[in-house]
Amino acid sequence: PVHDVRKVDITKQTTATVIHGSYSGVADALPDNAVIEIVAVKQGGTTYKKTTDYTFTGGLIDWSPSGDEPAPGSSYDVTYKYITQVVPTDIDERGFSVEGAVEGSLILVDYQWRLPRTDTVSIDRDGKITRIKGMPRRFNPRAVPAPSGQLELAQLTHSWFTDNPTRVNNTSI
Repeated sequence: PVHDVRKVDITKQTTATVIHGSYSGVADALPDNAVIEIVAVKQGGTTYKKTTDYTFTGGLIDWSPSGDEPAPGSSYDVTYKYITQVVPTDIDERGFSVEGAVEGSLILVDYQWRLPRTDTVSIDRDGKITRIKGMPRRFNPRAVPAPSGQLELAQLTHSWFTDNPTRVNNTSI
């Protein structure tokens, strides 16, 4: 089960209007960081071609190739994909939702989850009841046996899902 969602990074696609620099061959910056792909560069009815008209390097649209380019000082539209951090919605123990991600793209999640665990409940000769926490394990968690001088009463199996509450297994007579 999901315990805590720390960070979610998604790939988004957007179109931004960029103002071309003041001379031919200049490199223009995009408004977002972590741009991973240029989808299209257009001005009016003209669509510019990657490598022939421009290159994409270091987050900049570089107009140094000898192809066509927008007039200095004019604006053009760039459609691109970039990675950004978002806040997930509908978080519960089984997952969450995100909006705005490019369909079929990778979503990076940093989260904590709860491992299943089986605890042991025991009693000593003075009547003191003790819970001994088991070792959390991804598969087949095992209870820690009661120490010498204590009688095991039960085992508590925790799955941490609300629809599957802690299961009590009486192990003593």
